[in-house]
Amino acid sequence: MKHVFAFFAFLLLSIAAYSQTADEIIDQHIKAIGGAERWNEINSMYSEMTTDMGGMKIPIKIWQQHMKGMRVEFSVQGMTGIQVVTDKDGWSLMPFMGQTKPEPTNEEALKSARSQLDIRGQLLDYKSKGSTVEYLGEDEDEGVEVYKIRLTDANKTETTYFIDKESYLVIKSVTKVNFQGQEIDAVTKMSNYKDVGGIKIPHSVDSMSTGKMEIVHAVVNAVIEADKFDMPKQ
Repeated sequence: MKHVFAFFAFLLLSIAAYSQTADEIIDQHIKAIGGAERWNEINSMYSEMTTDMGGMKIPIKIWQQHMKGMRVEFSVQGMTGIQVVTDKDGWSLMPFMGQTKPEPTNEEALKSARSQLDIRGQLLDYKSKGSTVEYLGEDEDEGVEVYKIRLTDANKTETTYFIDKESYLVIKSVTKVNFQGQEIDAVTKMSNYKDVGGIKIPHSVDSMSTGKMEIVHAVVNAVIEADKFDMPKQ
């Protein structure tokens, strides 16, 4: 019986150690990108970026209001596409796909898109958001030594963060997503971190869905018009 208690005591201590390690790494990461106090002051962001699709350089503009709304505009062959998601609904206008008027976004698509409304990131104050984290140990990613932290959000979506052991910056994330009935890994790579208004954000982001995007201009706590996320009336 003594051995059984000793085993469970060791198990509990191990779990506590892993949890503590995860929290310590996350704390160092938050400090590296500007600190919790500064990030909690960020309520909006406006950014301009470019991406290459099929050899075309596409300009993109993004307006974000923390936990309230996000509007993405991008121009293709002289036509402007718009995608909007808010905490209540969403809509899109894609003229290059034959769409002549704004149309509501279905709830299934909105469910995954709403995670992007948190402009402060999933790791900051993750417990208050109903998320849990797990330390997966150390690893190496493209020659960089990293810590791996798996975050499971309130919707049970899992994202693994690869955090540079030296800089404590996130260099990659892998999110489990459902695509056409199958679970796939959505990989996003981040680099070229720069200071913007007292916080550090990656200016190069490479993802499966958008390709490689380069931020050319960003403003934190930007003034955003009250009707920026409203769907135009028909």
